[in-house]
Amino acid sequence: MPSKIVHVKEVRVHPGYTASFKIAHEERKDIALVKLERDVDLGFSPAAILDPTISLLKFQSPLVGGYGDTAIPTQIPGGTYYIYNNYFVDLAPYEGGSMVELIGPHNKGGYEGDSGGPAYLDDHGKLKLWGVFSAYVFDQGEADYEDLRASLTWITFASASLGSPVTF
Repeated sequence: MPSKIVHVKEVRVHPGYTASFKIAHEERKDIALVKLERDVDLGFSPAAILDPTISLLKFQSPLVGGYGDTAIPTQIPGGTYYIYNNYFVDLAPYEGGSMVELIGPHNKGGYEGDSGGPAYLDDHGKLKLWGVFSAYVFDQGEADYEDLRASLTWITFASASLGSPVTF
């Protein structure tokens, strides 16, 4: 399939975002919404966000994806994408914030370039999005995911300001 370039029209970055990474698991609000210049036929439907009343529990195994050296390679335009189901939730959420720590096998899982990659949980047979990849501690197999459900109010207002309101 030939590549199609669609330019970014606008970006909304979470107002609480911080790029600092002093310690693992710190609160970063690492979320942004992007509006493209035109609609894109993705060939699939976006995943629904997991109900915020459903708690992430220690030792749950979410399904995550990224470009890191993981388990199930899938060819996509632009390279190989990996789907990984060997992580488990360690801190959910970390100290009451929106960062969730996932632990995977040593040196496997999230890596540079995976930022924004999805984390799903099975909800009655359907994968529901709950988080996006934010940071990793490479030598320990740890990955920090931003729980999107902690920012639903911001996502609602930011998507409306981009002219593409979403509801939950």
